[in-house]
Amino acid sequence: MNFPAKIGNALTFANRKIAQGASLLIFPLIAIIVVEVFLRYIMGSPSIYAFDLQWMVCGTLVFLGGAYALAENVHVRADILYNTLRKRWQLLIDVVLYPVFFFTTMIALCYVTWGLFQSAVEFNEVSPMTSWRPIVWPVRLILFISMAMLLVQGVIKYITLIVNAPKEIRAEAAALAEKATGEGK
Repeated sequence: MNFPAKIGNALTFANRKIAQGASLLIFPLIAIIVVEVFLRYIMGSPSIYAFDLQWMVCGTLVFLGGAYALAENVHVRADILYNTLRKRWQLLIDVVLYPVFFFTTMIALCYVTWGLFQSAVEFNEVSPMTSWRPIVWPVRLILFISMAMLLVQGVIKYITLIVNAPKEIRAEAAALAEKATGEGK
């Protein structure tokens, strides 16, 4: 295995471990909701912190899973037409449209989320949602980190796509040739 492939595998492994760690946030999220329901409906005294904690924990959980979802190819996409195409056309679409849509969007999101983080730190921004008013820069930092992780995972996926494209096209051609010769018998 060459050096770039090792780096790509290491980064994908790191994204997987980060997502697995983030998935454990479901337990504090459940606890926050259960405590809030108890306080609100049994004790008749809702908390001032539950809403903000819920969106912060849930956002962290979702954001940190994005790069892993891309690595595992489980992102939601419109596959209705794409899956009916031959492999070579799928590869062509991916090779052309990844830079046009994915990279431009992810670079813009990294730029914007970094600005949001800097602004939150500079102005000591707090959440306006509740009277608790927690600082928001930690969530903004996680948002930026997750966008950067997603961009890096996209670069890994694109390089892998370019490197493996000739092999996949040859494999498809061989399968089609075998099918054609098998049908001719």
